[in-house]
Amino acid sequence: MSNRDWLNYDIVQHIVHQLPLKDALQLAVISRMFYEAATRYALRDVVIGYGARKVSLFCAFVLADSSRPLLLRTLVLRGGVKDQPAVEALAAVLSAARGLTHLDINDYPAAIRKNQDLLQAISSLTSLRVLVLRDILYSPHTLLSRMASDLKSLTLIFYGMDDYRVKIPPNFPGLEYLALSYCDVSTRTFGGYVWPNVRSLRYDNIDIGDIEAARRAFPNVRELSICRIFGPFVVDWASLDHVIADREVLGLVTFAQPARRLTIPVDEPWERRDIAQNVITISPVVLSTPYDPAIIEALPHCPRLKYLCLIINEDTSAENVFKILDILPQMVGDLSLTAFCLRIRRPYEVAYNDIDDVGSPHVPNLPTAIVESLPRIRYVGFDFANLSEPNPEWWFNARKQITGTAPEDLELNIHKPPKCTFPVITRILEEMDEKTDVDAAISAKAPSITHMFDATPRAFIQ
Repeated sequence: MSNRDWLNYDIVQHIVHQLPLKDALQLAVISRMFYEAATRYALRDVVIGYGARKVSLFCAFVLADSSRPLLLRTLVLRGGVKDQPAVEALAAVLSAARGLTHLDINDYPAAIRKNQDLLQAISSLTSLRVLVLRDILYSPHTLLSRMASDLKSLTLIFYGMDDYRVKIPPNFPGLEYLALSYCDVSTRTFGGYVWPNVRSLRYDNIDIGDIEAARRAFPNVRELSICRIFGPFVVDWASLDHVIADREVLGLVTFAQPARRLTIPVDEPWERRDIAQNVITISPVVLSTPYDPAIIEALPHCPRLKYLCLIINEDTSAENVFKILDILPQMVGDLSLTAFCLRIRRPYEVAYNDIDDVGSPHVPNLPTAIVESLPRIRYVGFDFANLSEPNPEWWFNARKQITGTAPEDLELNIHKPPKCTFPVITRILEEMDEKTDVDAAISAKAPSITHMFDATPRAFIQ
């Protein structure tokens, strides 16, 4: 009896795909069926570290079986693709990878100079939807103009700070995301063409000669990220929903339209400028910001603000955190916040551990401390991990009014939802607008915690 008779291959494949890649590869020695399933899993998303030898070994393995290139979906090359045999082998793999949808390649210009077949192989990937080119030494216009696929996402990162002039060809009508770094952007960049489907535009370390050219080329941008840019200009996109701008940009650029969400990275500005006016003009509903007095002063003048995520990026301790909480009511003024999240983005250290130990008798309960500062707040979040993406834990204030309407007339009743609901709560709060009924939205996505919205205490979810 063969393995396929007593154990369905689809079941084996499902088991393998639930495991970490390292564990899945160890199962490959059990039988031919597990080997096939593990190989298919390993070749789905591939990241190759720096070095021509690693590229050559990978290509040799993939080309040993004609079915293997067809399994590739994501291929990330960290660098070192300069050796002639490695470039030739990579060109052969990409020529056969007809299902590849995501390609991220470093040292692209050096590799192309070694072998023009690689240029042809990349431009012939009809299934490609995401293309990332890094450390570009000259314009990739030749490649982009030959692309046969309808890209959805394009990222071009040039090498260093030289005056690279980029030009985007019009053969990607379905483009939805564009990121440009370390280059000059002018009217010639877009050639007068329009990409109506672009919803996310990222500028990083670039010299913007004509922001109006970008607004005409991408009239429907919803998310705009501009960090470390040169040259003052006016941002006037009526369609903007989410602005990502560092403090340097907020002091240099003038925003003419409000936006639902504002994210301010923690990078320190090169020089201090007045940024309060831009924060007031944007008037976000959702604001993520480092602790900066210049920004804090603007908060009472943002009447739409419902969710504030405050980031502390320096070495701190429980004492410093509680000093911030003491002035929290003055920070937000008369604003009616729905949610507040405190993020401490740094490694675990001694000073940090005393914050983490919220159950210690020496450290007051942080959720309770925040709710006592803002008794009408509904959701309290904490994110102690040193991560680029927020991943907070959440508490819920099922407040119960006793008498009157003053803060002291409210009885606090704080619960912690199940951990599995944290991502749902985070996503709903980040996507909320002025009219969002957050309780109803969370109840629809996570019915298991609907009982929290009762004012009645529930001891089992404390």
